[in-house]
Amino acid sequence: MARNNKALKESRIHHSQELVDAAYTLTRDQKRILWLFLADIEDSEKVGVKVNAEMGTLEFNLQAYESIYNVSPHEASRDVREALSGFKDREVKLYLPEESSNTEMATDELPWLGKKSYRPKRGSYTVYFNPYLIPFLGNIKESVAPRFKTLEQLSNPLHVRMYTKLIESDALKQCELEVSWMIERYELPKTYSRYSNFKQKFLSPCIEKIRKLEGMGNLEYKELKNNPERKRAVSTIVFTW
Repeated sequence: MARNNKALKESRIHHSQELVDAAYTLTRDQKRILWLFLADIEDSEKVGVKVNAEMGTLEFNLQAYESIYNVSPHEASRDVREALSGFKDREVKLYLPEESSNTEMATDELPWLGKKSYRPKRGSYTVYFNPYLIPFLGNIKESVAPRFKTLEQLSNPLHVRMYTKLIESDALKQCELEVSWMIERYELPKTYSRYSNFKQKFLSPCIEKIRKLEGMGNLEYKELKNNPERKRAVSTIVFTW
């Protein structure tokens, strides 16, 4: 198996609109497992990854994980084991605009997984995503689809989420987001409601990393104070690139 499989590196990671805008946090290794399911890998079984989008299942072997993410056998075993174990404490909150009222947003809060299996004789894992999540994960008609080789340059999962949200508007090269929206959807610490903390610990490092990606070298942002209830506070960020 090639250490850096070309088919995988050129694949795209398909995110539904609901997933892009959802509230959740995942670790680096949990993201890596999710990407294996979301990626449109050509002849994926040849690289040790088997996906059934309709059933919401992902089967992969540790050798494939080692090769894809360029880690040692020990690291692969440890990372996958800890990532899958940690999923039991993780939920994703989906926002459903079509079901929302004028004053309240409709939401569904769901665990990521329904089941996980390990087969030591084959050295393989099978992940069964929550059946209620499948419409937002598999066989998506319209999606935000960054390239795998681009996403893997971002080691911080929060930076991945920010980049994915930005390229949703890549045709316009502009994206306007409320600070409160980013804090809520990316599940940032409550202390980030203080803008100086938000900027220093999230926004500035995030922009610095994303600028290094192809097509994002001109990324800039403008701070707006357009909240009538907090006229002196930055409430909205306009990104351009």
